[in-house]
Amino acid sequence: MKKLNKYKYIYLFIVILSLIGLLSGYFYYNAQSETTKEEIITQINIEEELQETTTNNILKRIKETSTYLICGLTVIPEPINIFHLYYEPFTTGFIFNTLKTYNLKFSLLYTTIYHLIPTLFKLILIRITMTLSYTISKYLFKKQKKDRHRIKILIKKYLLLSCMLYFYEFILFIFNTNIHRYLMTFLHI
Repeated sequence: MKKLNKYKYIYLFIVILSLIGLLSGYFYYNAQSETTKEEIITQINIEEELQETTTNNILKRIKETSTYLICGLTVIPEPINIFHLYYEPFTTGFIFNTLKTYNLKFSLLYTTIYHLIPTLFKLILIRITMTLSYTISKYLFKKQKKDRHRIKILIKKYLLLSCMLYFYEFILFIFNTNIHRYLMTFLHI
């Protein structure tokens, strides 16, 4: 609870920016003309995507998490992580609203499995990198031993959470065919 109070402004910033991103992505799709919406649905072609049996996002996630960590460690490019606090939920809101044209149950399941859960992992990772940047900045100016220890703990947390995200993507990769078959049952209800 003490840590929550200490970093409450970081948490509040993350929640507010993420909610703004989610809602603006949701409403951005609504603001499009009907022809643009039809083009978007045609381009996404969810039925074709679900019929492909291998979707491997592990390398993509490794690249993303490495970028977040590098931004967090070097402090200066931290605005890139702040941009992702908005962009990731924006994408989730946009995709959810796009998929609502199929079926609400399908839309919820697909968005949760392939977008919401990875986005939550990424937002937590970004929160850790923001705390890491703050702690590194503090350490550079004060050189306190407790800050150095805190940096090590944050990096361990980051690596553990990254491994959990990779494991989640690995599970999706293994059970991809079954998940897609299950989701296909909701497409044409």
